[in-house]
Amino acid sequence: MLSSYRALSALSLLLPLLATTLLPPTAASYIPAPLYARALPAPAEERTAELGKRAKRKGSVFAHFIVGNAINYTDTMWTSDFKLAQGNGIDAFALNVGKDDFTERVVDEAFAAAELLSPPFKLFLSLDMASLADASVGDVATLTSRYASKAAHLMHKNRPLVSTFAGEVKGQQWWVDWKGQVQSSVGKEPFFVPAFFGQTPSAFVEWDAVDGLFNWNGAWPQCDCDITAQVAAVGDSAYTDVLGSKAYMAAVSPWFFTHYPNTTLNKNWVYRSDDHLFNERWEQLDKVGPDFVEVLTWNDFGESHYIGPVQGSQPDSQAWVDGFPHTEWLTMQAYYIDAYKSGKEEAGVRQDAFYFWYRPHPRDAVATNDTVGRPANSSIVDDNVYGAVFATAPGQATISVGSNQKNFDIKKGANLIKNPFASGKVVVTLSRNGATILTGKGDVEIVAQPRQYNYNAWVGSAEDLDQNTPQDPFYPLEDSSLSGGAIAGIVIGVVAGLALIAAAIFFFIRRRRAKNSEGELASEAHGLAGASVASGAGPMPQPPGRASEDAPLVVPEPRMLEHARRQSANYAGLTKRPDSLGGGYYGSPIPPPGGSLHSRPGSFASNR
Repeated sequence: MLSSYRALSALSLLLPLLATTLLPPTAASYIPAPLYARALPAPAEERTAELGKRAKRKGSVFAHFIVGNAINYTDTMWTSDFKLAQGNGIDAFALNVGKDDFTERVVDEAFAAAELLSPPFKLFLSLDMASLADASVGDVATLTSRYASKAAHLMHKNRPLVSTFAGEVKGQQWWVDWKGQVQSSVGKEPFFVPAFFGQTPSAFVEWDAVDGLFNWNGAWPQCDCDITAQVAAVGDSAYTDVLGSKAYMAAVSPWFFTHYPNTTLNKNWVYRSDDHLFNERWEQLDKVGPDFVEVLTWNDFGESHYIGPVQGSQPDSQAWVDGFPHTEWLTMQAYYIDAYKSGKEEAGVRQDAFYFWYRPHPRDAVATNDTVGRPANSSIVDDNVYGAVFATAPGQATISVGSNQKNFDIKKGANLIKNPFASGKVVVTLSRNGATILTGKGDVEIVAQPRQYNYNAWVGSAEDLDQNTPQDPFYPLEDSSLSGGAIAGIVIGVVAGLALIAAAIFFFIRRRRAKNSEGELASEAHGLAGASVASGAGPMPQPPGRASEDAPLVVPEPRMLEHARRQSANYAGLTKRPDSLGGGYYGSPIPPPGGSLHSRPGSFASNR
């Protein structure tokens, strides 16, 4: 297999040279374009040999989507979200569903809108088992079966993929029964990848119902540290070391801040989101190579880790969300998704881009009119303006905050930079050869004394001074193992190229041997043509990657989802929410490992 790939890769590079040497210019122009563009990718076995126990896998990227924040969505809003996610490398939305009375209506509308696209945008359920804590196995099986056979439902190994937030307290047999009932209803057993808590991953790997595990808490540092120093209990190796052939779904998130009073959701804390959290976590995952990556989240406004547009129904989070867009994180993420899916160390950059983000006030600022109070853990954050520069060539970047300016030498590719901030306006630039080519200014000015605490991030990007920046500054997201259509095109191109070369050799020899007998000429020409075609080593081998059932699924249209993270009652530090707010559980002011309750607009009368 390896030798065949190397031979074919080399042949794809040599054909244009041979063609231009042996054929007239007009004939050489018919060599298929892909053969000029690049050689075939190295075999998967060769690309991943250095990764140790668990070979690097090219997988799919999902976004967690909070259904409760879409209770007023229109078909147009669904479609725009689907296309935006797809255009930035997201393969599906994981729809966070609970026991709310609007759940089926909203999810029905999502699937209907997804199936209007061709092919349908992919969706799957993420069962919020903190919300569904009292649901029977039959109720959850009925909800799952309602969507499992729909054209827009994401399939893996020809089985409907389903995930959860929590649910381990139900026990193994409960989930075995659930899978059996879904299979009886739709004829296919779910491919089950839950986010379970409370025990180490090894405790759940042996469960018959579990086909893989989702490491929800791996998205944020569970400590006063960089994500690269993540605590071992939620590190990737805690999962990959025990999962064996079962699937691993990793989590990535750009931020975390929530600010609800104790009279409502009682959620008021931060997770450390400094040190270029989003970028560094993606770089980790490029090395780990999980089967799936789920981005937390598309639209969880209440916890400030949304990467989609602010639309739909906010769960009383307007005070820290309005005026703080995050969609540039979505665009920036496409660079890392490309690298993850293609197995490359770095993705290509075809246009200069400069993304930057920052909080609106210093860590130790004292708010003048905030009844909720300072968020727990706020003392562990840093006061920096963070930048990510993706450059087509070396250059110079600046980050200015008021009168504080810092300069950086930029290399080709990805560059992560930062500048400590005080009060003032934020301005960034990228220059090359003495000329400024990108410039950007933050819409939010950093103030020394805010009215209310807001540890959310404002996220933006610099603009091209020539105003010709494309929507996607990175090379097109593509599967470097090549799709079936691409393989067929290359096979046809190779055969056509070889035929042209063989024909040229045929006529060249015929002219030189014009005096030979007609029978001898025909014999020689047939032999040469056959030898040239044979040099292609027969049919092109199927490239490694997603072609087999054992490989991670590929879906043509991506989508992101936001997640309602609620803990079950057995987790330390969780408190019962008043029945007037819909029951359920939420995290204590200092969140325990395992996460927090995502807010739902359905919990507030003002949003109904």
